[in-house]
Amino acid sequence: MHNRASRWDGVTPGPVRSPKVEARARFIASMALSASHGYPPQPRCAPYISPSLFKHLVTRARAHAIRSSRPSWRGRTYLCRINRDVIEATVVANDGKATHAVAMRLEHVGGLWRASDLVII
Repeated sequence: MHNRASRWDGVTPGPVRSPKVEARARFIASMALSASHGYPPQPRCAPYISPSLFKHLVTRARAHAIRSSRPSWRGRTYLCRINRDVIEATVVANDGKATHAVAMRLEHVGGLWRASDLVII
């Protein structure tokens, strides 16, 4: 028998409230939605998303170079804990013209909640 702690020890999966994680999810969603309007993510955002996701957002920004005014997003955030190190978040964002849902997987890596996967609907 192993005495090693599991990622599940003391964790109840399901809906969770965490202002810090909600703020991070909104920040990442705003950055992703801005990329879909032609604004590439700033390098200072790199610690908060995986390298492959950062590259994807830069490519998406180049492909969708609309660049009118930078949109301002408002909306609600929903979190669901998967285990101690993973939370899935959905941000429902509205810019006054359109509503989008941004779903992401946040992983706790090196003391930071970092997006490893993201989908915009």
